[in-house]
Amino acid sequence: MLGTVLVLGTASAATPDASEKCRFDDQIAGLAALATHTDGSLDAVRMELALRKAILKNVVGCSIDEVQTLKASVKTVPQNDADIADVENRFAGKLDDMIAYYNTQAAKIDDLGIWGSKDMARAIAEKRSGAFVPLTEEAAEFVIWAKNQDLFHSASIRLTQIQNTLKFLRLIDNQETTGLLQKATDTFARAEDLNAQAKQALKNFDISNNSLSLIKDSLEALSETYQSFFDISTSLAVPQ
Repeated sequence: MLGTVLVLGTASAATPDASEKCRFDDQIAGLAALATHTDGSLDAVRMELALRKAILKNVVGCSIDEVQTLKASVKTVPQNDADIADVENRFAGKLDDMIAYYNTQAAKIDDLGIWGSKDMARAIAEKRSGAFVPLTEEAAEFVIWAKNQDLFHSASIRLTQIQNTLKFLRLIDNQETTGLLQKATDTFARAEDLNAQAKQALKNFDISNNSLSLIKDSLEALSETYQSFFDISTSLAVPQ
């Protein structure tokens, strides 16, 4: 059961922005020392219980802070269409459910005994790894996806501008230019398709469909599109 507390404490402190108050190395080391050297006396039991409760309170408090920070980030996403608004509100609602769960557990800690504290540590660890971690990862990916939409919008405008410029300059039939423009068109179409797949995965809360992988692939395709834009401008000696 000590292992459960160790995993719980480590997982809660493993987020990139975890502050010093959310690092439990000293408390966990102290609990490990008590478990190893306890004499079974009433004082030793009381010390162990007090330390277990302190770790639980810190873990729950830091978990609440973590979820609240993520929810605030989710709520910064502009609700530009009904789909995005729906996904944002659903994520916010699920994150609120997480906060409510942690608050419920926090209210029980002071009344726990040794076995109750062990049971709670195990229950929180299982809940976190089984449901909460996948949800928070998916919510973070939604924020990343939303922030990338300006890049896609700019690329669409840029592609249209290049097409119009080439028509105006009557270079649309130039073999080299046509090849570069087709490459830009094809890679942008692929980027948009992958971007749409990522959006659908996020809408479906489809944890099995790796939305982060789709997001990365869409950005790679978009990068190729911008490289084609640069190559077209270079071939025409047009300043960027």
